[in-house]
Formats: sequence, structure tokens, C-alpha cells
Amino acid sequence: MECKICKSKITKHFANKNGYVFYRCIKCKTIFLNHLPSVKKLNNYYSSQFSYTDGLKNEILIRKRSKQILMHIKKYLPYGKTLCDVGSGYGWHMLLNIKYLG
Repeated sequence: MECKICKSKITKHFANKNGYVFYRCIKCKTIFLNHLPSVKKLNNYYSSQFSYTDGLKNEILIRKRSKQILMHIKKYLPYGKTLCDVGSGYGWHMLLNIKYLG
């Protein structure tokens, strides 16, 4: 199984959930799906089942963890000025991104 990010072929089974098989790249630590859900399945999920309340309940914890992640990134990429956070929920991580990387 090839990593979707770094293209390394050194990956390991990570988990099975809801019929999906997750792998973890040993090189870059990315966790990814073997086969992505179809656009139709994603649209059905987000339009009928998705409710994101944890982001509001856990704002303080999310901000604290985000700060740790950003400081770690900054250590290895000191000249980096931008970061793309896909699936940023309520945006707590992105607000810290502006403060610490911007």
C-alpha cells in the first residue's frame, strides 16, 4: 500500500472501521484509507448524519493540542509561513496557525 502523501511503500495496517481499512505510513506517519468513499457516500453522510458538537465542547483542549502541533511544525520548518488544515472543524487550529506561523 503506497502512502498518499509521501509515496512511501512502507506502510502498516492501522485499523478497520465501518468497513474501511486504514493504513499508517511508517515514514511520514500519515494515516490514510485504502479506498476513499465515493462522492455520493460522502454527500449522504454530511447531509444527513454529521453533527459536529465536540469542537465546541472541547475548544480549550483543541487549542492546547493545536499549539503543541504548531510548535512542533515550526521547529522542523522554521521558515514556513502557511499551513493547510483540511477539515478544520470550528477553526480553532487555524486561528492558532495565524498567530504562530503568520
